[in-house]
Amino acid sequence: MLCLRLRVLSKISLGLVLVMPFFFSTMGASQAVPPAGDPKGKTQAEPKGVTLKLPEAPKPKIPAGTLPYQMRSSGNLSVGMRKLRSYAQREQITFEMVVKNVGTKKASLLFPSAKEFDFVATDGKSVIWRWGSDKMFAQVRRMRSLAPQDSLHFEVTWDQLKNNGTYCDLGNYKVRGILETAKPDSTPWVQLGIVD
Repeated sequence: MLCLRLRVLSKISLGLVLVMPFFFSTMGASQAVPPAGDPKGKTQAEPKGVTLKLPEAPKPKIPAGTLPYQMRSSGNLSVGMRKLRSYAQREQITFEMVVKNVGTKKASLLFPSAKEFDFVATDGKSVIWRWGSDKMFAQVRRMRSLAPQDSLHFEVTWDQLKNNGTYCDLGNYKVRGILETAKPDSTPWVQLGIVD
């Protein structure tokens, strides 16, 4: 019986030994410090409690050439689309296009309508899906500016339903994003697979 109590007490005291330094160090850190230049050295009360601030994780640096986008440059603009993988039938697929000003001056983009982008999918023979085919856009000219190194992102989700109302069969497809400026620009074709 005595042996059992000693084991329980030793586990409890071990837990206190591990927790107490943390508790007292955080309590000490939350004490108020007199502000600089306070002639009387009065302290200002701060709410007591435990505040744990974790350091921010460093953002990973991605070496050039390994970005998850397939890019194509024309002049000061670089247009690209996120690389895709294989998907199950009827799985939602997200397409993402980025347009980046890689120049040193502001780039102006003139859009002849409210439609700024489109995405197109093909089975290798013909276009099977176009994002904007069932949408209406105001016929108003718009201008957007991109500062050097700034970018625009466009994203849509596709449920693999083709424009003719049927779902995609198993196989390989190509997709590209289109920047619908007065002089349209497009991304390189990106491959995706529909698997069972």
